[in-house]
Amino acid sequence: MKYIDSSVFIGAFLPTDPNHKICRSVIDTMIRDRLPAATSVFGLAEIGGFFTRNISEKVGLKHVTTLQRIENLQIHYAEDFYTFMDSVLAISASTGLPGADAIHFVSAISLPEVDGIVTLDRHFRRMEDQIKVTILRAVVDYRTWWFDYVCSAADDTPHSTDDPDSATTVILETCIRNADVGFPRVLRTNTQFPS
Repeated sequence: MKYIDSSVFIGAFLPTDPNHKICRSVIDTMIRDRLPAATSVFGLAEIGGFFTRNISEKVGLKHVTTLQRIENLQIHYAEDFYTFMDSVLAISASTGLPGADAIHFVSAISLPEVDGIVTLDRHFRRMEDQIKVTILRAVVDYRTWWFDYVCSAADDTPHSTDDPDSATTVILETCIRNADVGFPRVLRTNTQFPS
């Protein structure tokens, strides 16, 4: 089971997010294939708060209630708040992981079925020695104007184009299902824009 950080849900629900396509693909795959996944009530609060602040209360509530209704998405609630927060403090202070990310991390490791975290946040790389971390991102290099959609797991390194200096190189994403972790990987193809 994968723990999905709130950043992935926000990216999936927000069409203007630069990571929208890859995040939407992950969430659509989770729902369509009924893949077991988890998040935390804290994550729901982050999602609801983000959309209420930036769009409207109606949209914030809609996204939270939609997630609560997904049968294969387990919502983690800390059973012992003080012990949970002591763990969050210990993780944050010992690793430098930001507090909100430490809440997600402790939520993930509190669920025995969880074997990895899917996120957009690179801070989680600090935790790769304790849990598999999959960082989704769309990388835009404005110097060369190329797009590279990357889905990198803890043991992967991001790929670059064959010709990174070409301003006309475009990377077209083609998501395929990765049987190993159940989330999309990205195949890349170079295409030249007509001059």
